[in-house]
Amino acid sequence: MTDTEIAALRSWYQEALRGRVAQLEALRQGVLVGDAGAITAARGVAHALRGSGGTFGFPGITEAAARVEEDATDAHLARRLEGLAAILRRAAWPDLPRGAERVAWLAAMVGRRPDDWPPDPGDAWAMAAAEMGVGYAELASRVAVRFHVELAPAGDPQRTALNLVPEGLMRERTILPLTEDGRRIHIATWNPTDLETEMELARVSGREPVVEVASPEIIREGLDQALGQSGHLRSSAAGRGGSRGGGSRTCLVVDDDAGARLLVRVALETKGYEVVEAGDGIEALEEARAHPGLALAVVDLQMPRMDGREFLRALRADPELGYLPAIVVTGSEDPRLEADLIEDGADDYIRKPVDPRLFLARVAATLRRASG
Repeated sequence: MTDTEIAALRSWYQEALRGRVAQLEALRQGVLVGDAGAITAARGVAHALRGSGGTFGFPGITEAAARVEEDATDAHLARRLEGLAAILRRAAWPDLPRGAERVAWLAAMVGRRPDDWPPDPGDAWAMAAAEMGVGYAELASRVAVRFHVELAPAGDPQRTALNLVPEGLMRERTILPLTEDGRRIHIATWNPTDLETEMELARVSGREPVVEVASPEIIREGLDQALGQSGHLRSSAAGRGGSRGGGSRTCLVVDDDAGARLLVRVALETKGYEVVEAGDGIEALEEARAHPGLALAVVDLQMPRMDGREFLRALRADPELGYLPAIVVTGSEDPRLEADLIEDGADDYIRKPVDPRLFLARVAATLRRASG
């Protein structure tokens, strides 16, 4: 196809997307009140978009539509459909002011169009509160009820949750990580419909986001306080000596159980990684020194001679090896231990039994943070 034909086809698809947005807007109220016909029709829109987005050069639409179709329960369908509509708006109306699509759901709550709504979260929240004649706390409560999510609790965020999300992403999207349990990460957000941010959080943290609502001002205050307490949120390699692994594809797998090492090795090798093995922490340090520029260490917690925590402390104290990102494998359900692991220098952890798909997602997220 010529460039002209490709441009014409893309223009046709953008026009089709405008029709899809209109469909979702027409279905909005029915989905909000749980109407079965509206829910079925909305899922049908998502199904159609799932098959077409990537074909026409919009892979983000395909990913978002798949998340709506596969992952959303009826309780969460309304907010995820709003998130899908926001992604469609940005593709269908490229001249729409940046950020306007993100406040469309809030404009809809007071009967306004997104194109005449302030794109800044704080301004949009203030306008919605003023037009409803309520304070921020009441507005947050109404948003939570509308989209079947919880209000974000007061209190200090968990350090392990903060360390899983890049500071730039928190600031740009106005989100505050609250807690995480190895499988999920709870976040405070002013925009519970932001499906794009949910997908990005899942990628960078390796956990499933759980959305809770707070006003933009509360979130920004929480971010300022959290960042002030810790100086700044460290990246995976911040403040560590040595040289990063760069483009290395070699991982160090440390476990005294040969069967466990085999499981991890096979998972890594399916993604093209080379693997060096060690049976305990002492042997692992020797292997790390013998293979400079490693990409990642995957370390069991319970091992003879030198266990996982001792290995982490030795690794971080070594000026040549301190850069090395590390994921700890643990059978513990104790959140205090997991916080200790992060303090000892772990970049992430995963519980046994190891699920290969989840493990590889954690590996990819850890390496992204280390390289960024």
